[in-house]
Amino acid sequence: MAKKRKIKDSFWFKVNHLFKPQASNRYRSKLLHPQSLLVVSMVLLAFFSLFNALRFFPSLADKVLGFSSNITADGLLVGTNEERQKLNLEKLVLNDELSQAALAKAQDMFNDQYWAHVAPDGKQAWDFIKEAKYVYKYAGENLARDFNNNDEVVEAWMASPSHRENIVNGDFTQMGLAVVNGNLKGFNTTLVVQIFAVPSSVTMKGNDGGEFHLPKAAEPTFEVNDSVAGAETINRDLVFSPLNLTRAFFLLVVLLIVLTLLYDSLIASSRKYERLVGQNFAHVALFVTVAFLLVLFKGGAVLP
Repeated sequence: MAKKRKIKDSFWFKVNHLFKPQASNRYRSKLLHPQSLLVVSMVLLAFFSLFNALRFFPSLADKVLGFSSNITADGLLVGTNEERQKLNLEKLVLNDELSQAALAKAQDMFNDQYWAHVAPDGKQAWDFIKEAKYVYKYAGENLARDFNNNDEVVEAWMASPSHRENIVNGDFTQMGLAVVNGNLKGFNTTLVVQIFAVPSSVTMKGNDGGEFHLPKAAEPTFEVNDSVAGAETINRDLVFSPLNLTRAFFLLVVLLIVLTLLYDSLIASSRKYERLVGQNFAHVALFVTVAFLLVLFKGGAVLP
């Protein structure tokens, strides 16, 4: 009796009980029982809630997760110009004054805790451009936030009509970029500010009087860093973000359940277990779909 109890308490017995269909789990992997799946769901919910709660403790979040992105001014410049080249448009040149204006706008959003083209005090993109001593005829602004790399930012801008309009505007000749990391309304994030302009010395095609016009823009959000300006590249190794870490954890759980379903089906089929329930293929298809959606899901936001 004692020996039998010792076997049941052993590590490998518990592993078999959890994953392998047998008499102890009524010939269905314990992990696949409704009670076990409920526990897994509660763990996932708790994990998600934990990382969501870290937004209220920025210093703790930095210690636990760290924060960084692979977005760079150089990378965004290359990506933007690649989109223009597809339409046989001239490449944009990075301008120091416009980059200073973009940096000032990003820092202002972090300082005053807002996410918009117009600041709470009414300050707009052209105010930052004028403060940078840049004399323009025509300008535009794109914003973005919460992205992890250059490609995601450019893809999001190109998918938005108003942001795309700025990128493929043939009149624009110069651009400023700022990539800034900081905390916005409790979230550690990266803000990207992209400013387009035509210098006052340039004669614009179709311009009827040199009037300044600011088209709708797109906004990304990133963390404050005073060194981001001009063509300077900020290339940090990506640490962890709540989004990526949560997605990785969810994928790991989904993969575990899918493998358990497949193993359960293999054992049940080879040993010809007769069960009242056993739609494993349907469950596998469901969880694979969930995993596929998790992989495809991308964070980030742009402002119209």
